[in-house]
Amino acid sequence: MRLGIITKKQKNKDGTVRKYLYLVEYIWNKEKGYSQQKHIACLGRADELKDAGTLDKLVESLCKFTKQKKTMDIFNDIDPKTAKTCGEILVFKKLWGDLGIKKILME
Repeated sequence: MRLGIITKKQKNKDGTVRKYLYLVEYIWNKEKGYSQQKHIACLGRADELKDAGTLDKLVESLCKFTKQKKTMDIFNDIDPKTAKTCGEILVFKKLWGDLGIKKILME
C-alpha cells in the first residue's frame, strides 16, 4: 500500500481559491495500466492546517512509527553556507572523476 498527500483547489463564489489537503492511497489499475488515487480522508484547508501547526504535529507523530526518528526543518537545520560548500565539493569531485584528472596526474 502506498499513501500520499495531494492538494485540490476549490474556487469560491467570490473568486478566491482555497487549497484542501487529502490523504490518498495509490492503487495500480492493471486494466488501465496506471495508478489511480483512492481518497481516504480530507485533512482540511491547507492554510488553516499550516497556521495551526497541525501538519507539523502530524509529521512528528507519524515519525514514531518509521525508521526515521527526526524530521528536518530545512530552513533552520541546514546552514546555507555549509550546504553551498558541500555542493561545490560534490561538483568538483564529479568533474574530477568524469574528466579523469587523477589518471592524468598519475602519469
